[in-house]
Amino acid sequence: MLVGAEPGPPEPTAHCAGLGVLPQHRGRGLGPALVACSIAAARRRAAALHALAEPPLRGFYERLGFHPLAANHTLQTSGLGRRDLDLAAHPPAAWPLPGRVVASWRPGTWSRTPTAEAATVQLERGAAHLSREGRAILVQRLCIDADHDDTSAATIVALEALRQRFAATTPILLYGCDTVSCVTAAILRTPHWRVVQTAWEMQLRFIAAVDKHAPPAASCRPN
Repeated sequence: MLVGAEPGPPEPTAHCAGLGVLPQHRGRGLGPALVACSIAAARRRAAALHALAEPPLRGFYERLGFHPLAANHTLQTSGLGRRDLDLAAHPPAAWPLPGRVVASWRPGTWSRTPTAEAATVQLERGAAHLSREGRAILVQRLCIDADHDDTSAATIVALEALRQRFAATTPILLYGCDTVSCVTAAILRTPHWRVVQTAWEMQLRFIAAVDKHAPPAASCRPN
């Protein structure tokens, strides 16, 4: 289980980047034991632990005291151009971008992205933070100019402008799309985008767990 704490308003939060148990060892309490170890370590540096859970695993985290905050889609498409944008020509800017946020990941992830793999680009009707991971381009944050009344239409224009900047063989992933947003719904009505992952953000607040007399989670050994 990969866990890291990062500062941020209003309080530092620990994030789980992944939990995995080999198939032949599942059903023996190893998953809950890994979470317990992570809680014991993270609570010394953070006020809460967040984890991403695909829908079938939401119940696993709820049984360990986590509460669902929100569900988000990751959307995928491909470029439309003949070659990829040179990211080095577009230096990464600070996490806040002007305009309305329509899709967003975490500021801590952006701050840790190597400069050589990150770029901030201005688009028609918006701006985006991009990073490269393998063959794919990740849109870590997308903001639309606030002076557009129809945010959904402006978002589609901005995304089409983005697709023009990358080759047809390059996958483009849009992170942090609210599953109940009208903007997300409008994107999915176009023929180019599809959902490739849905995940619940689950939260365990350490202070709340103490107040509710939750069982201690310091043991790292499965029963």
